[in-house]
Amino acid sequence: MGCSHRQGFYKRCIRCSLRYVLHSRHSVITALIVTLVIVITLNSVAFSLYMRKEKSILTRNFLGYFANLFIDTSMKDDDVIQFSINTPNNISIKEFYVGHCFNIVNSSDVVIPNEDMLHNMSIDELSCLLQRYVTTLQTFCSEPRRFGKVSYGGVNICMDKEVSPPKGCVIYSYDHHLSKLFPRQMNAHFKCATIFFGKDISTDFFRDVGGFNKILEHHGDDASIIILKMESRDVEPFLKFPEIIDRFAVKQIILEVYFHMKSGNKTKFFEMLAALRKLSDINYYIYWYDINSSYDDREVAKTATTTCFTINMMRAIKSLGNVYLQKSNIPNNISTLGGKLLEKEKLMEHQDIYLNYISKHQIFCKQSVRLGTDLDGGREVCHDVPFRPRSPCIVYSFGKEIDISFEEDVEKTYGCHVYVFNPSINITRYNISRHINVFRFGIGGENGAVEFNNKTVDIKTLKTIQKDLGHTEKRIDVLRIDVRYDEKHALPEMILSGALNNVAQISATFHHYYDVGTLRKLHDIGFRIFRTRQNPQADFYFKNRSFSYVMKVDFLNINLPR
Repeated sequence: MGCSHRQGFYKRCIRCSLRYVLHSRHSVITALIVTLVIVITLNSVAFSLYMRKEKSILTRNFLGYFANLFIDTSMKDDDVIQFSINTPNNISIKEFYVGHCFNIVNSSDVVIPNEDMLHNMSIDELSCLLQRYVTTLQTFCSEPRRFGKVSYGGVNICMDKEVSPPKGCVIYSYDHHLSKLFPRQMNAHFKCATIFFGKDISTDFFRDVGGFNKILEHHGDDASIIILKMESRDVEPFLKFPEIIDRFAVKQIILEVYFHMKSGNKTKFFEMLAALRKLSDINYYIYWYDINSSYDDREVAKTATTTCFTINMMRAIKSLGNVYLQKSNIPNNISTLGGKLLEKEKLMEHQDIYLNYISKHQIFCKQSVRLGTDLDGGREVCHDVPFRPRSPCIVYSFGKEIDISFEEDVEKTYGCHVYVFNPSINITRYNISRHINVFRFGIGGENGAVEFNNKTVDIKTLKTIQKDLGHTEKRIDVLRIDVRYDEKHALPEMILSGALNNVAQISATFHHYYDVGTLRKLHDIGFRIFRTRQNPQADFYFKNRSFSYVMKVDFLNINLPR
């Protein structure tokens, strides 16, 4: 009937309907009323589908075509594609997105209630409580040092004086697949002996946690650190673990909790939470957690929920939200490198300073929430009240990756306006979400053009970008930068120009060039490290220690708490 089949289905539907109404014999008022009904109906359907997080191609196409027809998509120039949909004021973040369980647990201190209250909770509530509990820190460790492989086969151990392994210590490991490097490093540093128990030993009696509990009853006074891998079958005997361990002077417990947060039966979640509560009652507090994405298939890792967490606990005094600020160990007279390379005689000196500095935590963030996938595209954001993004909020993301799961998640979780800067981005590959703006240029130490992947791309300084977007005086809640070595040009300019003064959090990826001068300058203007994560795909081993050439480092600006 005159509607081109080359147009999208929904465009044809809407335009044909409007054409029929306007060309009919009915009055103009009737035509306007019918048109208004069509628009309102489609708007309701589109919004409903979006809120339900439908991922099908049909839904995505519908929203895309509908946006082109009725939503303001004004473009400033070829560099930006900008979608803007007004969020209804009466929709809260809890209703907007509940993937991180904030609708059930959204307080700074995540506390496991008593057993009567646990019995009255649904399996979804128990699952969310467990997920939030194991990813919330309860006490501060300034140096969670990696021993063993950077990838799976190693663990972090707190090196703070009160809880670090003593000389000649004994480590018990139950069913954890520690690499051979772990006992070798522990012996080299502390003369510690690592004793393994688990499925591969010959006696059936000691092949589960119940059998391991028997060993602890008779030999627990020898152990300084216990490393356990927990699967669903181990949860019931694990309930007796806290009362056994309470009799001994075990300094640290490392638990690998391995069962899917969205599956299992209610009893398992109840028992696991009850056991963790008992450990808390005898002063074992979480100082570190990690997401073991090596256990996840790629489909599971695309979600915000993982199948496997590692939680590290130490027997200590619970931190009550105090801020711990550590002094910089970088000399004042070291300047930023920019594009310069270190001379050979300076390389080893800077390497030691860099690795020691970047591996330590300087400020306590209880809740660092993983946004995006458990793979390389995800990032941690501090969810503590003083630094938590609140709508309306602004997030900048600079990178050369094809994964924008972090950007989509931070927008959905906090309702932020997200600005993505990527000179090589292919817009057609992305489903642009609400309040996400994509710019086809990169970040640099100056305004201009550079060669990238055999083509010329534009770059701008952060100061210029803030001015162009009208954000010079605006708070930037999170600035993410992963630009594969180009941070050595961009970060010094950000510091020098004052562009970071209104940035609350930085999530940066540092590559192997030891620019300790830039780290010193970041410290001087108020940025403190709250979390460091090693990239397991770029591991290297130096002086019997485990490192990575690529480090994801998260900072808080102590000058910008809310």
